[in-house]
Amino acid sequence: MIKRVRSKVAKNPNTFSSIERRYGVPGSLLATIWGLETSWGGYLGKTKIVDGAVTLASYCRRHPRFEPHAVAALKMVDKGLITPGTQGGPSGELGHMQFLAGNWLRYGVDGNGDGRADPYNAVDALASAANMLAKNGWKAGQPYGDGTRNFEVLKVWNDSGNYLRAIVYAAARAQ
Repeated sequence: MIKRVRSKVAKNPNTFSSIERRYGVPGSLLATIWGLETSWGGYLGKTKIVDGAVTLASYCRRHPRFEPHAVAALKMVDKGLITPGTQGGPSGELGHMQFLAGNWLRYGVDGNGDGRADPYNAVDALASAANMLAKNGWKAGQPYGDGTRNFEVLKVWNDSGNYLRAIVYAAARAQ
C-alpha cells in the first residue's frame, strides 16, 4: 500500500501538489484514501447508487443519517450528474473517492478545470475530498495522527477509528 501511494503521488506530482497548495491536505493522505476506497479507481462498485442510498435511508438502523444522501442521489439524477443506473458502493457511494451523494453535492469541485465537478474523474474526486476536509476545519501543515485536530476532521470522511488510523499510518509512511 505504502509503495503504491508513493507511486501514485510521484506519477502525478502536479495534481497532488496543486491540491495540497489549494486545500492544505497532503497528497499522500488523499492517495491513501483513494487506494483504500477504490484501489485507485480500479473498483468503483457494482450497486446502483440510488438503490443503495434509498435502501439505507428506508430501513438501516442509522437511516436518518442516510436520508439526506438518498435525496441528494435523486437530485443528482435530476441534474444529469448520474443516471438511475449509475453504479457505486452498496451504501450509495460514488466515484473515485466513494462520496455519499449529499457530500458530493456539498463539497464536489472541478479539480481538472473542465467546468464540471465529476466524481468519476480522479482529479475532481481528489480535489473534492481535500475540499471536504478543508471546509470541516483541516489545518494545513499540522499533524494528523490520532489525537490531533486534523485526525478529528478526518472523521467527517469516515467515523471508524480503525479505518482512520490505517489511513494515517500509511499516509505518514508514504510521505
